Amino acid sequence: MNLFKHLNPLAFIISFCIGILIVCVKQPVREIRYKHPNPFNAGKEIYRDNDDGCFKYKATRVNCNDYNPKSIKKHPINI
Repeated sequence: MNLFKHLNPLAFIISFCIGILIVCVKQPVREIRYKHPNPFNAGKEIYRDNDDGCFKYKATRVNCNDYNPKSIKKHPINI
């Protein structure tokens, strides 16, 4: 390979390090995105809470008019 005869190793290493540095600096900031359960992904996603408990949601369609509003309770999720 005639190309390697004309290559300066010191210039290659310096330019390679500068290129890696630019790539690391210009890298976009990572974002944490939370996926919340909805009827379309119920049963497909596995969720983990702060206590390392894994669980899935099961979607069931109910008629809200059949239930007493006082009997419906909120369930806090530990995310």
